[in-house]
Amino acid sequence: MLTAAALLSSGCSARRADREKTGELEYETVDGPELPETLRQKIEKEKDEPFLLAYGDGGRLYIALGYGEQESGGYSVRIEEAYETEDAVCIRTCLTGPDEGEEVLREADYPWAALEADYTEKRILWEM
Repeated sequence: MLTAAALLSSGCSARRADREKTGELEYETVDGPELPETLRQKIEKEKDEPFLLAYGDGGRLYIALGYGEQESGGYSVRIEEAYETEDAVCIRTCLTGPDEGEEVLREADYPWAALEADYTEKRILWEM
């Protein structure tokens, strides 16, 4: 089952219940080869624009978050915080750019990050 949703700039403040942290989300970061093929294909299709994608198999939940096309290489996505509320999973990320003076490829880059956690039916909210 593949689902997509995003709450891009307003973070986890959509409803009162969403703001009340009930615990940290236990997760592992994963990269392309460790993701289900269906999710990898969807990331490839969506990578030009910011995206939030989730894939669940009933046992594990995979969440991928991307910032869309960047002008050059050297960018990465850092997961700052991941926690649960009563009815949502909230993830806060940060896009980091190349260090000043760092040599980077002068071609477009599409930074994204993915995490794997126990499966849940909760909504996924993303703060960039």
